[in-house]
Amino acid sequence: MIPWGERLGYRYKKPRWAILAKVVDTAISPVGRIVKARAYRKSAIERLLVIRLDHIGDLLCSFPAIRALRRKFASAHISLLVGPWCEEMAQLTEDVDEVIIYRAPWFDRQRESNHPLVSIGIMLIGARMLSQRRFDAAVDLRGDLRNILLMALSRIPMRVGYSDVGGKFMLTHPVRRNRWQHEVFRALSVMRAIGCNGSEDGTIELHPPSEALHRTAMMLSKLGLDEAPFLVVIHPFGGNPAKWWTVDGFVELCHYLRRHIGAAIILTGSPNERQMVERIRQLSGEVAFNLAGALGLHDLIALVSLADCVITVDTCTMHFAAALGTPQVVIFSSQVHAVEWAPIQGHHVLLHAPPGCAGCELPVCPLPNHPCMSSITAEHVIEALHRLMPIINERMATRRMRLCQAANTPVEENS
Repeated sequence: MIPWGERLGYRYKKPRWAILAKVVDTAISPVGRIVKARAYRKSAIERLLVIRLDHIGDLLCSFPAIRALRRKFASAHISLLVGPWCEEMAQLTEDVDEVIIYRAPWFDRQRESNHPLVSIGIMLIGARMLSQRRFDAAVDLRGDLRNILLMALSRIPMRVGYSDVGGKFMLTHPVRRNRWQHEVFRALSVMRAIGCNGSEDGTIELHPPSEALHRTAMMLSKLGLDEAPFLVVIHPFGGNPAKWWTVDGFVELCHYLRRHIGAAIILTGSPNERQMVERIRQLSGEVAFNLAGALGLHDLIALVSLADCVITVDTCTMHFAAALGTPQVVIFSSQVHAVEWAPIQGHHVLLHAPPGCAGCELPVCPLPNHPCMSSITAEHVIEALHRLMPIINERMATRRMRLCQAANTPVEENS
């Protein structure tokens, strides 16, 4: 049976560079055996590098793997290589000794130039920087040919990563990727290749800084939301348009939450999304507060931890709510498969309508009307919200306690 996406004229094709990488990888496979035979071996690994150059949610899903690495190499110096957009996120794990910031253009959503020479130049600069640190081993948790090349150019003796993206001959410890496994457990499988065979359960642990909790509690009090009957956070947009739901759907949802539940609504997003979020606020009759671009990452995490409920698309806020135990409704795009990226913990309802082209990984849907998202209606979201109401009611009963603790103020005994 031909997927209906293909019947409409759409067929996802792998990028040419990925196909070329596979061909080159096969042709140079004998070199790979020589590389493995001459792999550098030490009695103890003293300096480790973890590479996670993509985005915030991806890094958070790697926390259990980094924790497993720390348990295995308790005395080693572990460095974490991330993009500048992940710097605040990286500060929330205590399992690394150092965070190294490197703006990889192949993951930079705000890059000004796509010229390959620019990427090559930045890669060579990064390789020189890493080679000077003399790492004994490096682990790439993304699975990207350019990351593998970066490890090889940095002359890191032990290189661990996925073998399905090309460049297998440059890895000393290639790992076969399971495409039908959640990202958290895939990252743990990579760590097993370097000797992390512990009983790590994959639980994501996330703790907002106390300063962020205090600031957020004070902000909610200043906005008059600390006594709201129902406090809901809505995060309408994600990293690329393929993850976005409809503006009309969010407007209808805001109307319902305000008129029928009396909810206090906070709209969040990045600075680049502020105008789009403001449009939702205005079309909904200004019943919500627009905090898009007004919160730092730590403050956003603190807000999610204090809210009664979160409604979000597939983005880092979804992973925050899952890690913090905040009930959430997730409007999940089929750009990626839910089995790989959906929440694996916490109370949630996943709204997902995968078409025949699910898992395309395209940043913009080429099909008319974006069917995998437009098929999800406001009624679906409202129904999912009501399914979560028993749990939400429990959080609402303890919200004042959480806010008082966050603000470092005592709670009255009769409250």
